[in-house]
Amino acid sequence: MSTNGKLFYFCFGSNLWSKRMHINVKSAVKYGNGLLKDWTFSFAGASRLWLGSTANIVPKTNKLIPNIN
Repeated sequence: MSTNGKLFYFCFGSNLWSKRMHINVKSAVKYGNGLLKDWTFSFAGASRLWLGSTANIVPKTNKLIPNIN
């Protein structure tokens, strides 16, 4: 958390959709785009809530995850 009381959150997967993010955090405001270096996506397991795979991130050298919204 920064000194101004804001929490910066790197979103990926379905949370890239601003409406989806606001379901979880009503006060969320987009700050900008970014890259998460040396990590990659992983899809494992299944969600009964949305009947699809669950996403995660795992360490992976020389990979990038964009969070362009």
